[in-house]
Amino acid sequence: MRKVFIIAAFVPFFCKAQIINNSPDTRLDSFYTPVSNSEMRIIYFSAKAKNDGYALTSLAKIENENQFLPNVLASDILQSAYMIGKTNQDPALLYLIATYENTANLMDLKAGDILYEAYALATVKKNAFLLFKIATYENIENLMDAKAGDILFEAYRSALLNKDVSTLYKIDRKSTRLNSSHTVI
Repeated sequence: MRKVFIIAAFVPFFCKAQIINNSPDTRLDSFYTPVSNSEMRIIYFSAKAKNDGYALTSLAKIENENQFLPNVLASDILQSAYMIGKTNQDPALLYLIATYENTANLMDLKAGDILYEAYALATVKKNAFLLFKIATYENIENLMDAKAGDILFEAYRSALLNKDVSTLYKIDRKSTRLNSSHTVI
């Protein structure tokens, strides 16, 4: 019994704590960035074989900046990632694609349409944190017909339903900053 207590006491020193993060970008944190044509080709074909839309989105960004692959366009890579996101109904992936498409303009689709698809899927899946991110992004960029306030309210409702205290706190902080920036005459 005594050995168990001693082992339990030292576990935090030997084990890394799991970092909990609601960000859809967390899958990209450990992504290896290719630096040559051969590395890009290997990582690209691996991501295609695995249907990894997050890796393909990152590769589209890299290809757009460096043109490592002479036979593959960044727009084709991003389109593949979009199709994976649509097929898998992954609103976080669609959000990443929409935010990148808004700056790069690689695809035939408008960033606002992709963002609206992400919003619709996040609403169905009750993903409060992603709805909050979409509302924040929409408030700045104004890409969709949906109002940022309506999206934020949907995020609030989803966070209440899911008992997502972290997102509720972020929504409260955001609304407090918005309310304090208005002056009453």
